[in-house]
Amino acid sequence: MFEHVKNGTAALALMAALAMPTVANADWPSDKPIELLVGFAPGGGQDIMARTMQPFLEKHLGAGAKVIVVNKPGGGAELAYTALAQAKPDGYTFSLMSLPGFLTMQVSREVGFKNEDIVPLARLVVDPSFVVVSANSEFKTLKDVVETAKSSDTPVTMGGSGVGTDEHFTALALKNDYGVNIVYAPFNSNAEAITAAMGGHIAMSGSSLSSGAGDLTGGGQLRPIAILQEERHADQPDVPTAKEQGFDIVFSSERGIASNANVSEEIRTRMSSAIKATLDDPEFRAAAAPLNIPFAYLDGPDWALWLKDRDAVYRTMWEKSPWQ
Repeated sequence: MFEHVKNGTAALALMAALAMPTVANADWPSDKPIELLVGFAPGGGQDIMARTMQPFLEKHLGAGAKVIVVNKPGGGAELAYTALAQAKPDGYTFSLMSLPGFLTMQVSREVGFKNEDIVPLARLVVDPSFVVVSANSEFKTLKDVVETAKSSDTPVTMGGSGVGTDEHFTALALKNDYGVNIVYAPFNSNAEAITAAMGGHIAMSGSSLSSGAGDLTGGGQLRPIAILQEERHADQPDVPTAKEQGFDIVFSSERGIASNANVSEEIRTRMSSAIKATLDDPEFRAAAAPLNIPFAYLDGPDWALWLKDRDAVYRTMWEKSPWQ
């Protein structure tokens, strides 16, 4: 199910890079502030990351560049993506972009933007998804969960932070692709789901490095039983992948920065270079260290290919079992 897709049906951001760009502004980036849109409210993880990056982006753009963070919460960041797609393509509007939401909202509902309107400049973060159970649980592996669910009339329950999340997609994949008797329980937040797993109220929950601030054991109250990545994570080398246990399930939350597709190639290249220089800057890394952000840089074209792959995965899942 998760093999690389050669011929996707959706025209994704990679194709947008081929669009005819506008002429570069000779004064860019110094003649007015650059807006970096954040599709969530102030004080959240994405907002804090953007504001931590802001002075370093200015530094590496040079030429008197001024970057301001503009919050546009609503629709799971749909308002921000729509604003980016509709912005004048002069290089003064960029946006954070997050997976899976950027793709899944287009699968499940009508939105105010199209894939071809937006092109990724760089991936910044991969926050790997894990499956965790109570430290007192009988389940030691994901395989244990599956075997128990298949041999019992009582479904296992998996919690997560809402519909259309990595945890939700994991439950759907276990049900649809592996015949697991499973019920998904959406909570208001990942923290609530994890707390329910700690107390044994649900069989398991999704978690991530950032939601656990690097501690997936919840201070000894949880046991991680699978990571939903292609390979084990360096920070959690003892946690096997779902694939190692026989389940081809790969999900994670990703964040990056995107541009209107019609911004000139020159400006996109300069902004991409500033983003990379920011992530490589030791002073930025020091400033971001307390935030426990799992940085994982990938350049725009390579991330666009991954977006195309993921889009096909979500569309296949929607055809099997619409989640909204």
